[in-house]
Amino acid sequence: MKRVIAIAVMAAMTAGILAGCGGSSSGSSSSTTAAAATTAAAAESSDSGSTAAAAQKPSDGGKTYTFKLAHVNNSDHPYTLGANKFAELVNEGTDGHVTIEVYDNGTLGNENDIVEQVQMGSIDFGVVASAPFANTIPEMYAFDLPFLFKDRPTAYEVLDGDIGRSILDKLDDQGMVGLSFWENGFRDISNSKREVKTPEDLKGLKIRTMENEIHIASFNAMGAVASPMAWSEVFTALQQGTMDGLENSPVIYSTNALYEVQKYLTMTGHFYSPAPFFCNKDMLESLPEDYQKVIRDAAVEAGTYERQCHEKMDNDAIQILKDNGMTITEVDKEVWRKTCDPVYAQYRDKIGGDILDQISAITGA
Repeated sequence: MKRVIAIAVMAAMTAGILAGCGGSSSGSSSSTTAAAATTAAAAESSDSGSTAAAAQKPSDGGKTYTFKLAHVNNSDHPYTLGANKFAELVNEGTDGHVTIEVYDNGTLGNENDIVEQVQMGSIDFGVVASAPFANTIPEMYAFDLPFLFKDRPTAYEVLDGDIGRSILDKLDDQGMVGLSFWENGFRDISNSKREVKTPEDLKGLKIRTMENEIHIASFNAMGAVASPMAWSEVFTALQQGTMDGLENSPVIYSTNALYEVQKYLTMTGHFYSPAPFFCNKDMLESLPEDYQKVIRDAAVEAGTYERQCHEKMDNDAIQILKDNGMTITEVDKEVWRKTCDPVYAQYRDKIGGDILDQISAITGA
């Protein structure tokens, strides 16, 4: 779905702004929800002295620009709320000279497609999981390690500090600019067969993973039968019983109505998924410098907003899943963490011991 963000139109959609980041978690696509949440963000930014919106209105002789921003999640997802927020901030900060069109729900391709198209310049902005970058930036693999972060503040300290910045800067060599880290939250394990409390309970269950070698190794280490599969095929596989379960964030479970095909959710929080927000380098550098600053500032501010939305929606999603019949199980995460020690040993050299030591100095792991 494509939405062109127009500030005048959005200003009229103030009804429901008190819902904040809540959005709609019904699993249905709703551009009105996303726009309303974005309007709420505008009100919040106005009160807090928004960095991008407060920038001096730039001028380049009245030239206007329209850019594409793509991601794979649906219109209820925090990615969309963050993208709408970014579009609003950029439009406002450039006095209406820059319009961002948001393409959600994989309209322009899967995550690998989006990265490739941003690199080529056929898409201007993208937000994806870190995994598609790992083959060319090995340090990105660090973020795929299980139980790397104990909570969000610790993750943000790493991602928003020198470590995260040094990793994003490596996109420059690939014709892209890493603008900020957004998030897809902490991931938990679901299945349709039985309640899972310990790794022993996971044994033999066929669990869908991303097509990511560390994720596969992690689930095999935890005792599952790791089964990589494209996201577009997952719901049908669960429905038909060819897959027993999967792992993802509560927001994904609720917004995609996965409670219809999954009975049990185990709150392992095994992966934290940062989501690089990036753009085509030539596009950015072709703009006036003041426009570039607006875009960079807006990327950070929208990222903070997207994270807040994700955390709130994760919390709300748990109740939605309970209300729809899922059994929610809390676990001792340290027990699960120990099963994954071999994964750290296996990938230390590939990722780079130095970067893992730097992260460990912050996380205490």
